[in-house]
Amino acid sequence: VLFGLFLLLLGRSITKPLTDLAQASQEIAGGSLDTPIATQGDDEIGRLSEAFGQMQISLKRRVDELSLLLDVSQDVSRSIDLGHGMPSVLKGALRGTGAAGARIVVVNPGSRKPLTFGEGPASGQMAQYDRQVIQLLDDKEELILSSPSQTADLLANGRAPDSLPSALVAFPLLSKQRMQGIFWLTYRQAHGFDKTELGFLRTLSSQASVLVENARLYATAEGGRRRLAAVLTSTSDAVIVTDQAHHILLVNPAMERYFDLEAAAVIGQPVHQVIDSSPLVAALTTASDKTTNLEMPISDGKILVASASTIYSNDGAALGRVAVLHDITYLKELDDMKSEFVSSVSHDLRSPLTFMLGYATMLPMVGHL
Repeated sequence: VLFGLFLLLLGRSITKPLTDLAQASQEIAGGSLDTPIATQGDDEIGRLSEAFGQMQISLKRRVDELSLLLDVSQDVSRSIDLGHGMPSVLKGALRGTGAAGARIVVVNPGSRKPLTFGEGPASGQMAQYDRQVIQLLDDKEELILSSPSQTADLLANGRAPDSLPSALVAFPLLSKQRMQGIFWLTYRQAHGFDKTELGFLRTLSSQASVLVENARLYATAEGGRRRLAAVLTSTSDAVIVTDQAHHILLVNPAMERYFDLEAAAVIGQPVHQVIDSSPLVAALTTASDKTTNLEMPISDGKILVASASTIYSNDGAALGRVAVLHDITYLKELDDMKSEFVSSVSHDLRSPLTFMLGYATMLPMVGHL
């Protein structure tokens, strides 16, 4: 009986921890990563419980990192403004690593002074090392200094040891294989960088590089748009652009004046509902790929000559139509003046020539000359 009771108690001491561990594992597999796993004893079951606990901590850390990266990626994808996106990257880096400070330095093509962004209590003190870190990162994929002695060897340069970071990690921000800036973090204590943390920081560095590239592309496109807008605004020729569905995409001020339009009111409207000139509407809505040239009068007595053609993308797809209208009223007036001048000169010359011809025909009547 005693042996049976002993076996029963021994079985319960084995099966109960296993049952609890299995139930906790099921809850963790279902997404409840905060489920506690109690470590019981120093035997194999206790060590198994401890291993499951470590796995739970590692899994929760990984899930938190992925969630943090997702939040940062969403912030970066929603913005092309460095002032909005970079703080999100830096705050994410501090939350994910526990660093004392994080900074991003971006080359500013329009100025000798770079753009700087910092987060964390140590970010202000880090600013004095920006230039050195940039020089150290030249032609390197990353810079990792895990101990105070390493940082002192590379960053001291006559500075007091208490102002030096105890550890740092830095990454270049690359755009088309060119360094556009740096992303770096410092720690108050010596810090060992494991693969998970470095992978997390490399991903954040990539996000910052994407943000810098997007901001550069937007600045380039915006500069081109402003130059184009200035050209369209200052030109005396009327310009109208439509999309594939024959809706108006753009009208310049000259087009507004000639056809009494307001750009804000007509953008996005079907062209046939806005333009009262049927020849121009036909030229903008035709399915033909050929350039259409036409001459048409408008309400104020002016005469315009229009040239409408198809807009193609880089891959040859038709994107819409564009028409440029040039005022030829002055040329028409010159043509009319020329016709009147020729008619007047012809009339004025005809009368004396008639007299001369009459006298010339009378010369034979005089006799031999």
